[in-house]
Amino acid sequence: MKRWIYIMAFGLLSLAVFAQAPQQTPQGGRGNRGRQQAAAPQQPSFQVAPERQKQFEEMQLKRIAFFTKEIGLTPEEAQSFWPVYNEITLKRWRINHELRRLLRPVRENSGRTVDYEKINKRILQLREENASLDRQCYEKMSAILGQEKLFKYYLAEDVFTRDILNNFERPARPEPTQPAQQNK
Repeated sequence: MKRWIYIMAFGLLSLAVFAQAPQQTPQGGRGNRGRQQAAAPQQPSFQVAPERQKQFEEMQLKRIAFFTKEIGLTPEEAQSFWPVYNEITLKRWRINHELRRLLRPVRENSGRTVDYEKINKRILQLREENASLDRQCYEKMSAILGQEKLFKYYLAEDVFTRDILNNFERPARPEPTQPAQQNK
């Protein structure tokens, strides 16, 4: 089992290397690598601090180990499962990123007029895309895992997300002061 976890960790790190933005040629175009990746979904392009990148990679390794154990993935299932999972996760990230981008100007409204109808319609479209993505996830994952392991996947996803959120470092809140008890 440990061997399989190491193989999955190596595969994930390899995926991260190939997900980098294509190199520019001196003529300003993309090299061969860019043409090969044109059909593959591109990873979000933004700079991340090295310590954040390390935390993200550690979390991904924990996710792989946790899901593999909790779902009970065989090597054959894992080989089919992780590419589908990564594709769906990336699509879900893009949808949520656009939702946050849409809500930002409204939260930071600095006297600008906002077309609420346009924003609301786009939010509805994005939520429909998310629902469609859930349907795709169900169809693809059930074909790979079967119904019992698909249910274990849903449970593992929920438990892992809750665990991450519960362990997220939050600023300490001061303890509420309690009134002095009266002697009777």
